[in-house]
Amino acid sequence: MKLALCQLNYTIGAFEQNTSKILKVIHDLESKQVDIVVFSELALCGYPPLDLLESNQFVLQSQKYIQLIADACQDITVIIGAPSPNELLFGKKLHNSAYVLSHGKIIGIHHKT
Repeated sequence: MKLALCQLNYTIGAFEQNTSKILKVIHDLESKQVDIVVFSELALCGYPPLDLLESNQFVLQSQKYIQLIADACQDITVIIGAPSPNELLFGKKLHNSAYVLSHGKIIGIHHKT
């Protein structure tokens, strides 16, 4: 089993730019037959997003781009950090989450807090 840990230079709030970097790395590592790629905390949106997390549009963008990355994960498993909405009726509005992506879909989500 081959595992890659990827710490890239992300731009806060730049979903399209960050996703492009992430997809390039995924494609390159697939060709090297890497099985699992781990990106950093809040890699998708950049760290720390601070007040951007207050915007519903920001969270919707996060969900959109997570799915785009998941679609690209056909022969590789990716673990990537991104904000996720809290589906419960109590607690904070968002979670700082690690998404597990494989076979073109989100197969798991783990919340940091």
